[in-house]
Amino acid sequence: MSDGNLARRDFLRLSALGLGGSMLALAGCAPSTPPGASGPASKAQPSGGAVTSGASTPLTIRFGYTVSTSTFPLDAAVAHGLFAKRNLKLEITPYAGFEALYTAIRSGALDMGTGGLASIVDLHAQGVPVKVVFGNSLLNNEVLVRKDSPLQSIAELKGKRIGVFGGASGTTANMFMAVCIAYYGFDPRTDAQVQYGAAPLLAGLVQKGDADAFVSLDPITTQQLVSGNVRSVGELGTIYKERTGIHPYSGTINVADAFAQQHPEAVKAVLETWLEAVAFLKDNPEEWKRQAAALDIKSDDEVRLLMERLWPLWPTKWNAAIVQEQIDALKFVQAHAGTGFLASIPESAFTTAYTPPSAA
Repeated sequence: MSDGNLARRDFLRLSALGLGGSMLALAGCAPSTPPGASGPASKAQPSGGAVTSGASTPLTIRFGYTVSTSTFPLDAAVAHGLFAKRNLKLEITPYAGFEALYTAIRSGALDMGTGGLASIVDLHAQGVPVKVVFGNSLLNNEVLVRKDSPLQSIAELKGKRIGVFGGASGTTANMFMAVCIAYYGFDPRTDAQVQYGAAPLLAGLVQKGDADAFVSLDPITTQQLVSGNVRSVGELGTIYKERTGIHPYSGTINVADAFAQQHPEAVKAVLETWLEAVAFLKDNPEEWKRQAAALDIKSDDEVRLLMERLWPLWPTKWNAAIVQEQIDALKFVQAHAGTGFLASIPESAFTTAYTPPSAA
């Protein structure tokens, strides 16, 4: 089976079954590789080969990810041979949750992958030999309530039952806490009832009336908005940008130090492929229809909403100024949410050494 078929199958499976997979991951019981996918990342073929188009053997890259907005360009790149034309072969391991992904990074089982910005910085600060080489997703986390809810703003969530996807140590969870503390005068951890979990699970709790609101992420947010059963009372990235002029990043492309040192041109080629995939998605509505179908989003209006929401989230620039902006955003979260979120923010966790000239 080709890499393209593998990526599409696992993308569809994890998107459609995200509730079960995420719940298992949070419980620490999920396998790192869903049934039917390639073997565990630790057993993937070792990196080798060359990047040049004339080389006979493609360079194998052990790549890990979880379903998120980053999945769309990755899926498009694999499905349409954008990695293959650069003589790269991705051994893709999809993880049911971020904790399993970060465990693989700690163990050295991956060469590259996607992940949460703060989490990769934290891993680096702990001594894990990994760096952020590109910010590939802007923070875009809507706070959703039922359509018939009396709640009209985040300020009204004080004393309410709030679901937050992921865990207490996540980037989004702590940005939410920091925003509430800095801009709305309450700490959800002490002034409300917070429940962490998978976004589909939390969406179900809101619909049943067992939670008043939940902090979501795409593509779950788009699925929920398409249903017509929810509305947003605020979006964290927009709230922060309105007050600072900076839109924080949430997702990254990261690389293991040893791999980057051995294959610097391959790292740059992966970033070039990512940028090509983002441009491809901008100009190909039919690709959105293909990927939206995996989320059971089929009408033209719904597909258009998905495209309008997601495409602007993928940055095409990465340079020293952007890195400093993201460090400042992390310091904001650290200052308000506490150092339990991120004990230190070393600049060495970031590099622009592999940025393609078009993205500098």
